[in-house]
Amino acid sequence: GFNSISTTVTVPSFFGFGGGEVTGSASRIGINLLAGINYNLNDKLAIVFEPRYVLASDFNHLLIKAGVTVAMQ
Repeated sequence: GFNSISTTVTVPSFFGFGGGEVTGSASRIGINLLAGINYNLNDKLAIVFEPRYVLASDFNHLLIKAGVTVAMQ
């Protein structure tokens, strides 16, 4: 996978001194390892859980997604 992060921080000036913006970004090619569980509580409601670990050199990180899905029928 392709992993990218970008950020901009605005630094306020104090009494007319300093201030401005600082920006940064990084991109890496990596591997996404993921698993997932979708547990049906009943015919209209389910719980979703998905851990994902990204291996991208010095940019390794863990993401955890959790949620509820509702069937609208």
